[in-house]
This record gives sequence, structure tokens and C-alpha cells, in this order.
Amino acid sequence: MKRLFLCFTLASFVLAGCKKQNVSRLSTLVESADSLVNSDTLYTTDELFIQNIDIKNGRIALQNINSNIAFIFLDKDCNSIEDSIIVGSGPNDVVSGRFIKTFVNSDNNSFVICDGSVGKILKVKSTPEIMVSPESNPGIIHLGEPAFGDSMFAGHKLESPYLFTISGINGGDTDVDYYLTMSDEIKKELSSYDMIMRHSIAVNPNKNRILAFSFFFDAIAVYDTDGKLIRTNRNAYDVSEELGAIQNQGVYWSYCLPYATDDACYVKVIKYVDNKNTKMYLNKYDWDGEFIKSYIFPKNAVGGYAIGGDSELYCIVSDIEGTNEYYHVVLCELK
Repeated sequence: MKRLFLCFTLASFVLAGCKKQNVSRLSTLVESADSLVNSDTLYTTDELFIQNIDIKNGRIALQNINSNIAFIFLDKDCNSIEDSIIVGSGPNDVVSGRFIKTFVNSDNNSFVICDGSVGKILKVKSTPEIMVSPESNPGIIHLGEPAFGDSMFAGHKLESPYLFTISGINGGDTDVDYYLTMSDEIKKELSSYDMIMRHSIAVNPNKNRILAFSFFFDAIAVYDTDGKLIRTNRNAYDVSEELGAIQNQGVYWSYCLPYATDDACYVKVIKYVDNKNTKMYLNKYDWDGEFIKSYIFPKNAVGGYAIGGDSELYCIVSDIEGTNEYYHVVLCELK
């Protein structure tokens, strides 16, 4: 089961490149990428199925998906598990949680975990604390990949005709339309292809910026925090023709994985080398959507990642020894 899940994760890659586009900002600006090597292994386990990571104030949290333990929190020396969140229906439990790492919050010492299946967001510093529940804002349960912050959150509502929606903590929505031109017929037809139309959203209120990333359209769109379009690297040509061929494509679609810091936004992208092999890259952008640099992820890296400061990448690397599958938390320097 573990191997099948990993294969699905690697296969969940959106179609790369749009033929009519001359300049790419996601999948083709990686030819000069720097290779990363594991500088230090911080933690190893063969008992948990670790697939995501975050770091706050030197403390590492990991997401596990193969038992009733959903998240573990390591001590600062990474020698032992200091705390955990279990799978359950209690106020501080989660059903299907994930880290929110796409919003630059004023409180940089707390982990933020979204349980979209029940519309709950937890803030974790020393103990879990409910920040948003379905009762306080019922719209959150529909947000596919939210960027949650101190006073607002932004994300795509499932089967919504809009690119994303900006919502206040206490309610009030601003719907942001697509920046690409397509016919109403195509837009309606694609409403069932939510994974294609969905963009990954990252928010930095300090810079008054929202970045929207799309693999399928190979595009970045830059907005202010009111939802006003500032710029995009895609010309506003009609994309109906390329979208019309979607139903004939026998591939999986997914979305890229942003990580927001105050200085930059990082995005994990996957690029096909051939029909069977992929390479994973970490692209760095400023908050105006300008490409800065690209790095090649370590071999056998899986799942999510985290950025510590502006020069440290924390990621998960797996390997198999005999009948055991190990997951390692490794630290790499970004130079």
C-alpha cells in the first residue's frame, strides 16, 4: 500500500507546458538548477509513514498517514516525539488534516493545520487551539487548498466558476475571476475537472500580494490582497482549444506545492524526464512572481517540505533496507 501511494504521489503531475506560450515560469526555468545534497539527517523512522513536514521556531512537525497518529511534534534536538495529534472527532483531533504553509502569518511560532473534511483549522504552539470552525465560517469546508492567515484566507471553492475566493475570518467573500480567456461552454465543461482548474495560492499580506500558480497552464498570476490582478506571465489568449483536449488525456492532474516566507515564495514542481521518470525541483520566486532560482530535490525525496529561514530546506527522503521502509528528515542548504 505504501508503494502504491508513493507511485500515485509521483504520478500526480499536471500536464507540462502550453504550446502557444513563449516564456514559462514553472516547468522550463529549471535547466540551470543547482543540485542539493543531504547535509544532515535529523530524524529517521520505520514505524511511521511520513509524508509532510513543517518547521516553526526550530521545532519540527511531521504528518503521518498510516495510523491513528496524524501529526507528531519533535523536540528541538529531534531526539524524541514531544507531542502528537490523533485521528478522531474531538475538538483538538483531525480527520484528514494538512499543514497550511502558504500564508505569511504574524505569529511565526505556531503551526497551522487545516482539516478540510470537517472545516476546521487548528493553530498549534504548545497545544492545539481551534482558530476556525464550520460554525464560525461555513465556507471554509469548500476551500480546496486554502491559504489561511491572521485575518483572512484564500483558496478555490470546489466546482466554483472562480479562480479563488478571498474570505474574512468573520465572513464576507470576494470572488476572483480567471485571468485566462475561455468560452462559457468550456468553463462549464471543465467545472468537473477541479484539479486542472485549481491554482495553488500563496499569500503575503506584508507585501500586499497573492500568487496563484498553475502547472497545467504553466502560469503565475500576481494579485493584491483585495483580489486585483497585478500581472501574469501568460498572455490573455483564448485557451479553449487546448482545454478542449483534456478529456482525451490519460494522465493524473495535481497542483504544485508552495511554501510562503516573508522574503520569497518557494514552489515544488515535478517535471517529466521521459514517460517513466521525473525530477523534482524547488523554484524560488519573489512576491511579484519573478523567478529567482531553482534547485533539484534530493533523490528519493517524497511528499512536502519546509523552509527554515532563507537558506535551509527540510524535506523527507525514503529508502528501503531489506523489508523495512525508512523515512528520513533531512536538512539541505540553499545557496
